[in-house]
Amino acid sequence: MEFNVIEQIKNYWNKVTGLSDNKPNEEFADATSEHRIRTSKFFNRLNIEPIMPEINRHYDVEEGKEKYPRRAMFKAMIFKKIKQIKYYTKIAGYLRENPIDAIELGFDVDKSGNVIAPDHETLRHFEKVRLGNEGMDSIMTAFCTKVVEAGDKNGLKIGQNTGTDSTPIEVHNDPAGTYNGHYKKIMVKTHITSDYDNNIPLAKKVCGGTDDDDKYLEAIPSINRWIDSPDFPIPFQ
Repeated sequence: MEFNVIEQIKNYWNKVTGLSDNKPNEEFADATSEHRIRTSKFFNRLNIEPIMPEINRHYDVEEGKEKYPRRAMFKAMIFKKIKQIKYYTKIAGYLRENPIDAIELGFDVDKSGNVIAPDHETLRHFEKVRLGNEGMDSIMTAFCTKVVEAGDKNGLKIGQNTGTDSTPIEVHNDPAGTYNGHYKKIMVKTHITSDYDNNIPLAKKVCGGTDDDDKYLEAIPSINRWIDSPDFPIPFQ
């Protein structure tokens, strides 16, 4: 029988990270402000199957043939945003320096037990080129559809009371960016329509940095300002 070195290393790391704890029937509890959990550990158990058809559309090879697992790449992209890591160089360095987080996100290990983490350019390419705006829009649409469906099953009516708000997004080396004198930055604007009662984003529209907001907006508190405020109950560590 062939000895699978990589599988044995993964099993070791799983024990270290607590992913294999001999409690297969233990229910995984979602993170809340009262019961926090490490972000990467939450992502390890997060089911992204509903959006995988959209992610797979942006790959020419079948899943498992790519160098870096596409599920891990997607989770790393969201991980970067939740952890408020601004630069791709920073998130690439973080994954190298925090192998437990990288493994929990889904990245592989080599025969020496080292995590095979992507560099900053690979992370940037995945988000900005491979997915791009089209891919991000399709993923958000799939996500919103599933959220509304889940809400209906649980008696939560999502979308009955909505509002739209504009948020400036600073961009670098992006031809879509326009200098906005008010914000004093090269930027685009993202208009996010959310469920007002539950603060769940439902749709977004990106426009130029100096485009008129009036045709997009309804007067509601800014989602991003609310998330960034000290009152926002972030359930991750």
